[in-house]
Amino acid sequence: MRILFITDDLMKKDGTVNHYSCGDRMYRGLLTQKDVDSICCFDVAFFDNYGHMIEEFCETIYRHKYDLVLMNKCQQFKPHIINEIREEQGKDCIIVMWYADCREVIPKFVIDLSSGCDWFFSTTGGDRVKEFSDLLPKVNCAYLPIMGDSEYYKYIPIEKVPEKYRCSISFVANSHPWESTSRQKIAQFLANFSSDKVKIYGNKRRDGSFPKSLEYVYAINGSIINISSSAYNHFDKYTSDRLMNIISCFGFPLVEKSKGLDKLFGDKLEFFDSEKSLIDKVEFFINNEQLRTETISRLFRIMVSEFDYKVWAKNLLDVIYKSGINKPWFDMIKRRK
Repeated sequence: MRILFITDDLMKKDGTVNHYSCGDRMYRGLLTQKDVDSICCFDVAFFDNYGHMIEEFCETIYRHKYDLVLMNKCQQFKPHIINEIREEQGKDCIIVMWYADCREVIPKFVIDLSSGCDWFFSTTGGDRVKEFSDLLPKVNCAYLPIMGDSEYYKYIPIEKVPEKYRCSISFVANSHPWESTSRQKIAQFLANFSSDKVKIYGNKRRDGSFPKSLEYVYAINGSIINISSSAYNHFDKYTSDRLMNIISCFGFPLVEKSKGLDKLFGDKLEFFDSEKSLIDKVEFFINNEQLRTETISRLFRIMVSEFDYKVWAKNLLDVIYKSGINKPWFDMIKRRK
């Protein structure tokens, strides 16, 4: 299988990483699959000039044939580019859009661009899949959660974590106008506690901007309890990459109650739904290291077996080429062969 992978977010040309993203995980995961012979990776962020990007891209699709074209968001693209891919690659080439960013109002460019695809993958399930399917009546729509990566986000002993990241509680979350207000309220509430005990990271946050790369791994491993709040916790089965990163690092997550997460992790996650329950659970788990370890051990096993980036890549290909996967959390509405 030859794959053309097009993404908005991969590591830079010089090999450095500004922020290890879903695009990187997707690419690495596909490389592990035995049926994949080669991947041509085209990162639209590599090009400063829009015309330059199109010139490079056109050369790619005119000269080579691919079995699968996989796009990750690609908001710079226009619908006519999908038509060009289809014309040059032929009817046997499968075109797929995977869209991780979840907005309350689905952006028009997502629908315009995805309408010419064979498959659309959402990171929210249930009714959200039906909503996408209604907007994309000729496209197969399916749900796959955001993937984890237990190799990049990994456990680091506390003695190897720089002092400035060590604390009892950490909360990593950016502030954006389109997000749920509950996440902002959590950050405001946690700001009542001293910075030596509670670290709050993100844009407009008290303890600094969103940590990148190794700093992020330090931030997770440096705290006893990691607070996790999705920007879209009312969407069914949406799990942010931050929750997966915490579990990948063998960190203990205390999660704001979110719709459908029990379908992914069973009763293994510890939830809070108010400031009082947050404080109560922090006080309970901060003094119960054995219970924290038992909880995260169970979560880690689930993440590695169900949601790690290698498993994600296999699931993606199985959905496309084998018409689905046998998972209790999986959702799909199929419109075409």
